[in-house]
Amino acid sequence: MSSDTPSPFSPTDILRTALRESSSSSSSDDLILSLLSTFSLSTSSTTSSSIPSLTSSSKANSLVSFRCMLQDTTYPTEIFLPLLEGEEEEEAVEEEGAEIDYSKLRERGVVFAVGVPGEQGWVEEILNPSSASSSSTSNDEPESEPHKSIAHKFPYLQAKTGHFASRSERIGAFIKTYDTTTPSPPTTVQTYIGLLTFSSPPSALESDHQTTEDEIPTLHVLQTIPHKGPLVPLENLPALNTAEEWEEARRELVRWIAEVGLGGEEEEEWVAEWVLVGLCGKNLPPLTPLTISLLLPSSSPSTATTTTTSPLPLLSLLPHVLPLFHPLPLSLPLLNLSSLSPHSTPTEDLAAGALQLPHGGFLCIDETPLGEGGKLSERGMRNLEVVKKLVKEQKIEYEFEYSKFGFGTDLGGLVVGEGRGGLVEVDAKIHLHNPSTPFATAPLVLPSNDKLMKFRSIIARAREGTLVVPKEVSESIQTTFVTHRSTHGPSSLTPESLSLRMKLARGLALSHNLATLDLATWEEAWKLDEKRIERSKEGEASVTMLGKPDGLKGVKEEEEEEEESEDELEIEGGPVGGTASGKGKRVEKMVGR
Repeated sequence: MSSDTPSPFSPTDILRTALRESSSSSSSDDLILSLLSTFSLSTSSTTSSSIPSLTSSSKANSLVSFRCMLQDTTYPTEIFLPLLEGEEEEEAVEEEGAEIDYSKLRERGVVFAVGVPGEQGWVEEILNPSSASSSSTSNDEPESEPHKSIAHKFPYLQAKTGHFASRSERIGAFIKTYDTTTPSPPTTVQTYIGLLTFSSPPSALESDHQTTEDEIPTLHVLQTIPHKGPLVPLENLPALNTAEEWEEARRELVRWIAEVGLGGEEEEEWVAEWVLVGLCGKNLPPLTPLTISLLLPSSSPSTATTTTTSPLPLLSLLPHVLPLFHPLPLSLPLLNLSSLSPHSTPTEDLAAGALQLPHGGFLCIDETPLGEGGKLSERGMRNLEVVKKLVKEQKIEYEFEYSKFGFGTDLGGLVVGEGRGGLVEVDAKIHLHNPSTPFATAPLVLPSNDKLMKFRSIIARAREGTLVVPKEVSESIQTTFVTHRSTHGPSSLTPESLSLRMKLARGLALSHNLATLDLATWEEAWKLDEKRIERSKEGEASVTMLGKPDGLKGVKEEEEEEEESEDELEIEGGPVGGTASGKGKRVEKMVGR
C-alpha cells in the first residue's frame, strides 16, 4: 500500500535529481536502471521485505527501507531544481552566476524521522525477515550513536539513564517527499522506500552546530507505506480460529505471566488476569486504557541502588509479547536531568522528549529506583507531572517558547512500585505477595516461538477488537450497583469503582475474543476486583506495620511560600508576557493552524 496522493515526479525523476545532488556520484543510466529494477521488485509484493532496512552501515546511493516514527514535521518545504527524465544534466544545472529559470523550481516536503522507539527485535523478524537475517550476523557490532547535530532529536537519548535502546531506534534520517500530501502528525509510524544520500542538515541545525564533520542520512522517497493499524498486521500473526484454540492459548499466557512474570505462584493468576487486561488496553476516548500499579512486598529487595536489574521478572517478559515496549525507571537523575516532553530549541528546532512515543506502545514505569526518596528539582517536578498527565489523560505536551500544545496518544501503562505507591495515579493498585523464588533470582523462561506468536496474537487482536454491551446486561449491571449500595452503604461501591469494573470487564471480554459483553464476564470482573480489594487491605496493613519513608520532596516544599512564587516565575522562562515577533510558524504547521 502506498501513499494515496500520486507524486508529480516519476521514480526516474526522483532518482536522477537525488543522484545529481549527491556529491559522491553522478546519475549514470546503469545505476538508475539497477535501482529501478530493485524498486520494481519491491512494489510487486505487498511489503518492502525485498529492500534492506536502513542501518548505520547503509551505503550512499543505495535503495533502503526505513520503518520509522515522524519526530519533527515542522520544517518548511524545500525549493529544489529537478532533473527530469529525458533532460540532459547540463540543462538543469545552472552555471555559477547564471540567471536562474525560476519556472523550473519545485517544492518538496522535509521531515525528520527516527527508527520506531521501543520496537522489539521480533517485529523486524516478522515484517522484514530477509533484513533481520542479514542484520543478525552483525548483532555483536553496536549501532553507532547519532551525530551530535541531530542527537537531540532521538527520544531514547533524552532519558539520561543509559537504558537499553534497540538497534532500530538509534537510526534517524531526514525524509524528503516529492508528492503534495500534508505531513502526518508527529509520532506517526510510516515505512519509506527510497534512495539514501548524505547531506548537510537544515540551517536551523547548522546554527546550533557550526561545523558538521559528518553529513546526515537523507532519504529521497519513492514509496510511502502508512501503518494505519497495529505495527504488526494481524494477518502476520496466528489466526486462532476456534474458541477452544483461543482459550487454550489464553490460559497458557495467563499461567506464564503468573508463574514466570510474577514469581511462580499459581494463586497469583488472578493478578495475571489484571496484567493481561492492561496489555490489551487501547485509548478510545473517553475510555482510556486500564492502568495498574503492582506494589512489591515490603521484604523484597529494593532496586534503589541499581539501574540494571528489573525489580520484577514481568518487566523482562513483556518485550517478548509486545511490539513496542518502553521502560521508564523513575530515578532522581532521570526526573531532574532528562527531557521527557518534546520542546523547541532557541532556533525553533523541535527536540525530542523521552516520552515522544508512537501510538500502540506500552509504557512500563518503575518507581522503585527512587528508594527512600530525595529532592526533585523544578525540572524534576515538571517531568513528574508530564508522566502523570500521559498516564491519566493520554496526552503529551509539546513545549514551545511562548506556548504549549497537547497531543493525544495511545500508550498502555503499568507501574511497579513499593509500599503504598502513588507517585503516578493509576486505575488500580495491586499488592503482590512474596514469591517462593525471590524476584531478583527468578529465571526468565521463554516458551516456544509458536506459543509466543499465539500470545502476541491474543494481545494484538484484543487491542483491535470491538465490544457491544447488550441492553439486558447494562440493566443488570445497574440493578447490581443499586442493590449493592442499598445493602452495604453508598461507600461500598462508588461510581468510580463501578467505572473501574466496567473497564475491567470490557478488557476481559476482549481478551476472551468476545464481541458482546455477557453477565459471566461481568461477574468475573467483579470477583477480580473483590480479590484486589482484599489484597489491598493486607498490603496496607503490612506497610503500616513496617512504616513508610518520607518519600520525594520537591525543592519548593522546603522554601517559604513567597520564595516559592518567585522561583516559579524564573522556572517558566522569564517575565510573563511578550510577543512571538513572527516566530512560531513551524509550530502552526505541526498543529495544523
